[in-house]
Amino acid sequence: MPETDLRHCSFAGKRIDGLDIQGAVLNGVDFSNARLNGCNLSGASLKEANLKWAFLTDCTIRKADFLEAELFHTTFDGSVLDGSRFVGADMFGANLNDVSARDANFQDAYMKDIAMDRE
Repeated sequence: MPETDLRHCSFAGKRIDGLDIQGAVLNGVDFSNARLNGCNLSGASLKEANLKWAFLTDCTIRKADFLEAELFHTTFDGSVLDGSRFVGADMFGANLNDVSARDANFQDAYMKDIAMDRE
């Protein structure tokens, strides 16, 4: 349900295919090493969330807010990131292969050693 506050949750190390938590408040939540294939995080707030080594492949993540999120080696391959905000995020080593990121904001994001291939 949109605007559901899930800040008390931890998704660290979980594998949940098809997770639909669009519009949820996930600020500061631990998603490290999670595998969320086919998820829907559209409109979610993930400010300062920890997504180190997480796999968000083939996900729909439109207009989500990753302000200052930890996206170290996070994999977004095949996902739709249109309109999402990655301002100040640490995206070192992130995988953005075959993604759509129309109107996404990467201002001040640290994007060293990222993979961005399109087939």
